[in-house]
Amino acid sequence: MLFTYANELIEQLMAAKVNGSFGKKLQILGHLELLIIDELGYLAINLELKDTSTLPSGLFIPYTIGFLSSFLAGLWAIRWLLEILTHPQNKLIYFAYYCWLIGLIFFWLV
Repeated sequence: MLFTYANELIEQLMAAKVNGSFGKKLQILGHLELLIIDELGYLAINLELKDTSTLPSGLFIPYTIGFLSSFLAGLWAIRWLLEILTHPQNKLIYFAYYCWLIGLIFFWLV
């Protein structure tokens, strides 16, 4: 098992490519049972928004609504997935439909 940040993994892979050990690095990563890559380390995070007191006055309510709606949608999706996984027939096809639907909605919105 390996936990790493995306920016660290990219730097390691680029260094491995330069020194000629890229294939060996990929082979090591390929033999891991679990590889967890945290992409938040790769994003440019605006540290000025870490405190709600620095938010412009008109953005607190939209941010709060967005946070709560995404939190509740995530909880609902996890609960639904757990119900599907614990169901005796274990029909993941419904979860596949859900993933396609969400993907199409986001594709349409973007």
